[in-house]
Amino acid sequence: MNNATFLLAMPIKTINIIGPGSMGHLWAAYLSKSGVDVEVFTRQHKANQSMLLRTADESFDFEAVYSTFDYWRTADCILICVKAIHIEAVCQQLKSLSNAHPPIILMMNGLGLVEIAKRYLPDNQVYQASTTHGAQLVHLRESRSLSIVQTIEHTGTGITLIGDLHHSPAMAGNRIGIASIIDALNSALPNCQWNKEHLSSLWLKLLVNAIINPLTAYHDVANGEIVSDSQLNNKAKQLAKELAPIIQVFVPLLSWQSLFEKVETIANQTYTNSSSMRQDLKAGKKTEIDFISGYILNQAKILGISLPKQEQIVKCIKTLEFEYYNSVTK
Repeated sequence: MNNATFLLAMPIKTINIIGPGSMGHLWAAYLSKSGVDVEVFTRQHKANQSMLLRTADESFDFEAVYSTFDYWRTADCILICVKAIHIEAVCQQLKSLSNAHPPIILMMNGLGLVEIAKRYLPDNQVYQASTTHGAQLVHLRESRSLSIVQTIEHTGTGITLIGDLHHSPAMAGNRIGIASIIDALNSALPNCQWNKEHLSSLWLKLLVNAIINPLTAYHDVANGEIVSDSQLNNKAKQLAKELAPIIQVFVPLLSWQSLFEKVETIANQTYTNSSSMRQDLKAGKKTEIDFISGYILNQAKILGISLPKQEQIVKCIKTLEFEYYNSVTK
């Protein structure tokens, strides 16, 4: 995408965010601060609330405005910030609306998601973002009033990449629209940019997640244990080594050794963090394992590649999903 395209872009004034989780609120906070009219859409009615966003360097208040799909409004862009397991239900809901055809950005982990969205929303331009920003919803108690303040902790600044996964002519013809969206997102929460090699980037993130997420979830440890615990470190190395034939097909410039080094780097950078898969298990929620390791196994099956270690860890996570769900619902 060249500079001329960006110069032609019209400013984004309204954005609908689907999903009131930590990432949805993170974007709502920064976009609202930058002057964009934002509404967060939820499945059930939720009262608007004043919230606090905190980083290591600043904090600011913002008004979180919520709506349900019954009160859907026309917007310049839709950000879908739900777990991958909910993408199909969200797209079914959007399909039933007559004014839900602006560009869509999927803000979630996994692959195969754009295909699901396009199945229900063929008239929308659908892009998938990959972000290294971290966010967490917490409850802080104000010392003066002793009231609880809903707070977004911006736990890690990073980069957000957006690109075309399929290099379709239709996508190329709409780059003025995506340029406007990237400009709005970048103005709100830098650094957001177009990625020419987006599919390779998403595959790298998928492969890293297929090692860090299930290992930390199964062993119930923070990410840093993959580096500090020798046995866990060796398991991570073996998983990376097993993925070598998949890497050769989908990310040929990568090696299993460089994948393992990337896993160690990210585990160090997020040393005290709890992976999203671990958090989901402990909350008794269904994980995104089907859209991470499950997607890899599906591709491996098509190619006739055996990945027994990946198969085993998927079975382990599925077992834990059942056990944690029962323990939470009792």
